[in-house]
Amino acid sequence: MASEGIQEIKDQEPSEEEKIIYGPEKASPLQRLFMEGNRNLKAFANSTVPATIVDLLSDESVRRSSIDTMISVLEALTSISLYKPITDSIIQLGVGRDLVRIISQTKDFRSYVVSIAIEALWNLIEVGGKEAIYQLAIYPEIVPSLKQPFEMVLRRGYKKDDKCLRNEICVLLNYVVSCPESH
Repeated sequence: MASEGIQEIKDQEPSEEEKIIYGPEKASPLQRLFMEGNRNLKAFANSTVPATIVDLLSDESVRRSSIDTMISVLEALTSISLYKPITDSIIQLGVGRDLVRIISQTKDFRSYVVSIAIEALWNLIEVGGKEAIYQLAIYPEIVPSLKQPFEMVLRRGYKKDDKCLRNEICVLLNYVVSCPESH
């Protein structure tokens, strides 16, 4: 049997080296980053950087001014949203709605802007959980806004990345409509 001996390995006590690397509770490094952060993420959490990034994303003039600026802001958001305290605060500021707006207003669904905005949305959902989905569901424009990019990917998408985007949007839509607040 393929699973023979697996449970014994899972149940054994961690060695001292494993406790140093993974922590005493055997949390993965990514889970520890989500919960404990690092010194930079903790500094960002205690600053106005998260709120400023959300303000920049919601500002129409910033979105239209420079694609490079937009990419930089989205990459910063993606990076800092790996820490739960930051994610919780930016979710409350409504950043999900702005990310969906960016996705729906970008003409080329294969653009890097769409890719990084989807990644930021998934970081919010993975770290923020049900609260992130609830914050998306309370805005009535979310589902209609995702309809156009979804249909565009269905019509014109033929690459593997297009199929991944289609699936990500589909799962995102399913999460949002599974909340009664979205109805």
